[in-house]
Amino acid sequence: MMNFYNIPVSKWYEVKSYIIGKTISISCYIIGWFMPYYFAGNLESGMFANT
Repeated sequence: MMNFYNIPVSKWYEVKSYIIGKTISISCYIIGWFMPYYFAGNLESGMFANT
């Protein structure tokens, strides 16, 4: 879809999203299900949007 609109892929956003996703998935095994859901909800609601 990004190729259709000629939007370049940002390596920084790809790395940032990868690290956030891996951190949340690893935390599932370490601290259970509550905290990853909490942080994923905050991430999707835009609480961390200013970073």
